[in-house]
Amino acid sequence: MLRLSLNRPSARNALSSALMGALANALEAAAADTGVRVVIIAAEGSVFSAGHDLKEMNERRAEDDDGASAFAALFTNARP
Repeated sequence: MLRLSLNRPSARNALSSALMGALANALEAAAADTGVRVVIIAAEGSVFSAGHDLKEMNERRAEDDDGASAFAALFTNARP
């Protein structure tokens, strides 16, 4: 069993690009580990996750394309 924990309680465990990347890497490693049969995703704090990190997304609007390419990559990486 592998327990992964979202640990951004001050941000209500919002899914930043970095957090989603770390989670994807941990899940890929778990998939390659034949000793891991169960993965539990938990969270620190009182909220499991508020969803995408809207503060980070809003900051990307300052880019030349108003964040369009960043949003496209973010939503592509959020799909299974």
